[in-house]
Formats: sequence, C-alpha cells, structure tokens
Amino acid sequence: MTLLRRPVLVALLLAVAAQLLFSWGVTTPSSLVFDETHYVPAARTLLALERPANTEHPLLGKTIIAAGIAMFGDTALGWRACSTLAGTATVAGVFAILWLLFGSVRTAAAGAAFAAINGTLFIQARIAMLDVFMGAFVTLAIAALLWAMRGPPE
Repeated sequence: MTLLRRPVLVALLLAVAAQLLFSWGVTTPSSLVFDETHYVPAARTLLALERPANTEHPLLGKTIIAAGIAMFGDTALGWRACSTLAGTATVAGVFAILWLLFGSVRTAAAGAAFAAINGTLFIQARIAMLDVFMGAFVTLAIAALLWAMRGPPE
C-alpha cells in the first residue's frame, strides 16, 4: 500500500516535520519580543495565582503559555513551547480540512506543507502570543465540523 493511501500516516509525518521546523531555534532570542512583553508577564501572574493581568485579552491563550512555563521553566523554551504545538496543530488541521474537502492525500499534503512554511504561521508558532492558539482552535474546529458533516458510516 502506498503512502498516498494512508492519510493518517501522511498527516503524522507532516506534523512531526512541522514540529521540528517550528521548534528549531525557538529559544532565540532568549528575551521577550514583540507582544510577548504583555502575555508572558500575564502568564506568570496566572502561575503565581495573583491578580488578573491583561484582562482585555483572552485568558485561555495566557493560560496555555503559563502551562508551557510550568512544564519547561520560565525561559524562552517555556514561553514558546506550546506555541510550537499550536502551530503544528494548525498544520494538521489544514491537512484534515483539505483531505475532507477533496479526498486527496496529495492535495492535503501539499496544502499542509504550504501552511507549515507560511511566514505568518512560522512566526506565530515561534512566539508566545495568543494568535497561534486562536488559529489552531479555529482550524481544528473547521476540520471537526467537516468530519461531522460526513454523517455516520454506511
């Protein structure tokens, strides 16, 4: 059986490749950049169980950043680890959407590969900001909706 007849295997291979791509050099720079200056301190206050910080921004993304800090420490890796996972989830979600829409592993793989090297996703998956989490949740929700629309197996 060829690889093109195994969509789950192809999706997993693309996800691993995307995770490696997004993780490579993720700790550079080792200081806060751009809007990380807002979200990482807010995540730190969540971990310390202090007062709410940045209440004008959604709590879930800051909580996910805090989970990365709890797992990997208050370092660049801790701030950004969950962002790389969200970027990878977005690539997998793109694969699922295209496979469900077109029924072609080749089309889905091409689309997912293009998503992985997309400049915006590449940057968002390597920085502790909220956008990549929203993108992952929306992409996976669309994939789930398309999966549900297939109906029960006959």
